[in-house]
Amino acid sequence: MDVATLISFTHPAELPFVRIFVAAFLLVFSSVPALAQFAGRPPISDELFLRYCEAPQISSGAEVEKVAAITHRLGVADPRIAVVVSNSPRLNAWNVKVYTDSSLICVTAGLVHFMDGNEGELAFILGHEIGHAADDRCKDPDGRAQVADQSKSGAALAVLFGHGAGDGARDQRACETRADEFGLNLMTGAGYDPENAPAALERLAGVSGDTGPGLFGRLAALRDEHPIMADRIRHIRKLIKHRRPETPTP
Repeated sequence: MDVATLISFTHPAELPFVRIFVAAFLLVFSSVPALAQFAGRPPISDELFLRYCEAPQISSGAEVEKVAAITHRLGVADPRIAVVVSNSPRLNAWNVKVYTDSSLICVTAGLVHFMDGNEGELAFILGHEIGHAADDRCKDPDGRAQVADQSKSGAALAVLFGHGAGDGARDQRACETRADEFGLNLMTGAGYDPENAPAALERLAGVSGDTGPGLFGRLAALRDEHPIMADRIRHIRKLIKHRRPETPTP
């Protein structure tokens, strides 16, 4: 799937086109299944669910209803993607490849509770994970390397530190940035305030302590597969500002 239109943050006036673009590639459902199941396949066993999502599945209740409602409002679903809630206190969500062409998005109950009352922020996080599931370019090492080579930060690292093709951490960081951009477009297209996106990352940074590392922290972060949170927030705010109509000065 080519998600280039979703990766480049769209002017708010153009967002209806984004939803049409997504609908052209993804099957829209009126509801989201609570159980981890893919079209034409039996439900995932409890044993496999524990392996993938690292906690038992929650199949009903307030957490499941909230995640299902947000996923439905985002306007996208796909028979190859299942969004589920695990009974874990951790503050996390992640994407797991299942079978050969499907993705299981694990959302912890702890994250849902942490974001309680901030639906738009949770929508951004879900959109980020949907971005991972939908972005075919980032699903294999060669594709991730190409994405990183085309990014400014990836090219700079290759020049300064020799981090080129085959540097898995560098390549994955570039794909994390793409997923942020995808999530931003997806949640804004669903009518959420784009400011919910940086707010979600700021909320998580406050808990993790990733609020602005110094030089040594940045050097250590070269081994991480996620960009530094402050950089992610700065990048998203730049995208929002770039596309937001400027207020005329008197």
